[in-house]
Amino acid sequence: MVGSMVVQMTTVELNGVSKVFQKPGELPEDLFRNVDLSLAPQRFAALIGPNGSGKTTLLNVIAGLVEPTRGSVEIFGGRMPNPTFGYVWQNYRDALLPWFTVEDNIALPLRARGESWQFGRDRARALLQEFLPDVAENAKPYELSGGQQQLVSLLRAIVLSPDVLLLDEPFSSLDQHRSWNAALYVERIWSQHQVPVLFVSHDVDEAVLLADDVFLLSRWHRGIVGRVTNLLPRPRTLDMLTNARHVECRNKIIDFLRSESNDGCRTEANWEK
Repeated sequence: MVGSMVVQMTTVELNGVSKVFQKPGELPEDLFRNVDLSLAPQRFAALIGPNGSGKTTLLNVIAGLVEPTRGSVEIFGGRMPNPTFGYVWQNYRDALLPWFTVEDNIALPLRARGESWQFGRDRARALLQEFLPDVAENAKPYELSGGQQQLVSLLRAIVLSPDVLLLDEPFSSLDQHRSWNAALYVERIWSQHQVPVLFVSHDVDEAVLLADDVFLLSRWHRGIVGRVTNLLPRPRTLDMLTNARHVECRNKIIDFLRSESNDGCRTEANWEK
């Protein structure tokens, strides 16, 4: 393992977080309101909700890229004023520099922090050897498969030993089988570097397969209306997709998403586990 990426006492706390948007000529409107959310080490959290519920905006609020209209976000009880975030974006292809090698793409955050290229390349090479031994360090991103590019983006996100890891639908462009395999690869990395993680997904099976807790973000109720907890042991395997516990969690989430497409007719209490 490269360095120590575990911050045992780190937690992320969202307290009453709201975000209001206002389009020109229209009244202000809550995207989400009064969101309370806690992320802890050794717990893998996922976030699921319909389009327009504010999943990516909530990630950006946690990362400090978007200011909440109301409420607060605290890392380690506010005693970590400048936390380091690892962020894997949806548009991973655009995030990788095509003229850089795989090694230099992974090392880039360290270089931006002021470390030498040699230090960054040594760290990047060690991560590649540990997690992507079949990928040549001097390969260019366009020479890799889509799945390999996404995993390179993930290694770049953890090279800084982040305090918090945010994943925004990182496998959305992969077919079903490849996305499941990539999800298990993420679990393998996370199991060694157990920082707080929030994983946004549109794929129910993928979210349940990875997460300990799946938070349900409602477009109609403008906030988190419940949590589904998966008690299956780790490491997770594809065989668990047919496990009764996995199916139970999956069905609860599908029921929630179905209600969202039916004008959000359920109440919040229906979804609280």
